[in-house]
Amino acid sequence: MVEDLQPERLGELIRGGWGRSLTIKESTASTMDDASSAAADGARDGHVVLADQQTRGRGAHGRQWDSPPRSD
Repeated sequence: MVEDLQPERLGELIRGGWGRSLTIKESTASTMDDASSAAADGARDGHVVLADQQTRGRGAHGRQWDSPPRSD
């Protein structure tokens, strides 16, 4: 699935400032943690983090969930 996440193609689809810079990962604990780290390292507003798999994702109200590989 990650091979389908091509920054050039995604850039064509995203409008309004989101996704002007992207991080694409095969697997990560949490895209939110990755986005927070990117922001701390100076990532631009609208930076987007995508992953094929999350192992410690967090949703609303602190709910945890996993995103197995190739599930979406």
